[in-house]
Amino acid sequence: TCPTHGRAPVTVVLWMPGAHRLLTGSLHGLFALWSGFNFSYETAQQAHDSALRAAAWSRDGRWLVSGDHGGALKYWSPALNNVKAIDAHAG
Repeated sequence: TCPTHGRAPVTVVLWMPGAHRLLTGSLHGLFALWSGFNFSYETAQQAHDSALRAAAWSRDGRWLVSGDHGGALKYWSPALNNVKAIDAHAG
């Protein structure tokens, strides 16, 4: 549940690098950030156009990759800036 964007089932839960914040992803394609200290809501952003299905950090914590139900893969910086998007179902 994201206070500013309504309710949607959570499909992804990850600790951010440094383990001070928690990242959730939803069926609405939304990333939400939560405090890792008291689990209070911080902010949200629209990450994908369809349901988030998976996300994982690189071993060094420098990149996040996420995938959605429509086949889009996106690479993100630790600040959650979208660096690249790929249509995994194309070609």
